[in-house]
Amino acid sequence: MNIDFWKHSITQIHESAGNIGISPNLISARCIAEKGGEDALYRFLFELTGLTKEDFKTRSIENVENSGNSYSDTSNFSSMNRSDAKRKMKELQEFLTYHEKLYYTDPENVEITDYEYDMKMKELEEFEKLHPDFIDNNSVTNRVGFEGDKSVGSETQNNFDSNLERFF
Repeated sequence: MNIDFWKHSITQIHESAGNIGISPNLISARCIAEKGGEDALYRFLFELTGLTKEDFKTRSIENVENSGNSYSDTSNFSSMNRSDAKRKMKELQEFLTYHEKLYYTDPENVEITDYEYDMKMKELEEFEKLHPDFIDNNSVTNRVGFEGDKSVGSETQNNFDSNLERFF
């Protein structure tokens, strides 16, 4: 894949999450650095975000120390007004649903990495913690597990557990 593909991937993340979703540690960013050099990566990131190499280094350290989350700077989530938060949560839902569907229905044309998907999922989870009244019952964060009679977990796991009990 060429550099333009990786730049497009990062640009999509930026359009969806702004500077908060961008990191020189994204797989796409590392691919740009491998193919074009680290200077080319940081020139592109500066053009896209306005952040310098030093800004990224400082931001990463602060994120880990201040929030305990190395995946993004969530400090501005709580200060976002409710209508912007609701809009952002809807955008994240649509983004994740689209890429999840693509992953399972057309795996040859996946547009983002698993890591990038996971970071968006974590971002949505952060929004949902701050704004539980906006959580959609069909949220991608709620689809994997369910409340069974015995425990929280996947239906497959609960069926497996109950079948094991019959034999032991």
